[in-house]
Amino acid sequence: MMLRLSSVGILVLAAATAWGEGEGVTGKQSISLEAISSLGVGETAYEISATEMGTSIRSRLEFPLDGVYVGASGRVNTDWRLMGVKNVSFGAKFLTNVTDPSEDMNDFDWLNGMLVGDTASDTEASSYIVDLSMKGDLVNQPNLIVRGVGGLRHEKYDFEIYGFSGYYLPPLGDGPVSMDNDILALTYEMTHNWIYGGIEGEIIMTESLRARGGMVVGIGAISDRDDHVLRDKISEADLVSFSTKFDAHMIWYLASATASCRPYIKVGLEAMAMMAEGEQDQVFEDGTGIVFLGIDDEIEMTFATADAIVGCDF
Repeated sequence: MMLRLSSVGILVLAAATAWGEGEGVTGKQSISLEAISSLGVGETAYEISATEMGTSIRSRLEFPLDGVYVGASGRVNTDWRLMGVKNVSFGAKFLTNVTDPSEDMNDFDWLNGMLVGDTASDTEASSYIVDLSMKGDLVNQPNLIVRGVGGLRHEKYDFEIYGFSGYYLPPLGDGPVSMDNDILALTYEMTHNWIYGGIEGEIIMTESLRARGGMVVGIGAISDRDDHVLRDKISEADLVSFSTKFDAHMIWYLASATASCRPYIKVGLEAMAMMAEGEQDQVFEDGTGIVFLGIDDEIEMTFATADAIVGCDF
């Protein structure tokens, strides 16, 4: 499914380019380049549950996403027309973390609705986001621009979890538990591909000051893998996701529109929320041959960044 989503996104962008050329290109275009620095907050969590012979079991793992992120983006702005949409543009954005989360990974376990396990662990993380988008003007007035937005987004998250401290109650244990933070307890990786569509508005306040914001919604596919190193257990899942993303930024231009390079500063916020549902399979590799298939699995993610961006329109 992820390959199909990626192929659809590539075909959409390629078809849009070909269609725009077919309708005629005047040759007039500009390029915007940006350097991005962001402070991120949020988490991604997965929760599994099952009921067997009247006993309900639920487990939830929460992985932090806070940290410093850096990246770059570029956009080719044209005066093409596509199906009545004016000034079609194509953009790409890359963002990655450069610090590990300051928050712990939390692991909770319930038995028949009673919390019987609560532990926290040190976390190291490596993640990146690639976003390909296409925009076009639906409304273009002297002080207001409304654009349609569509795109493809690829997200990859990798975590290494070390040690733990907390408690287990019967039948998991009988009180406080801990393990040194230099011992690898588990690894978790998640890949999320989704396509989206939405709208963006831009208010032109003065020649040098603009406000821009938008919202998109999307559907996608997630695959994840949890390696419980201490338990010799591998858990893998495939899920269908539903996502929403908002952004709002102020833009200050530092030169006139006639400059060959028109520098600007952009500050603002971006936030997204995602929910996904699917099934998880578990395989124990300790020689017992135990396998659990079709466990109900849900993933939730909330992630927001405060952005400081410098760019230039060429």
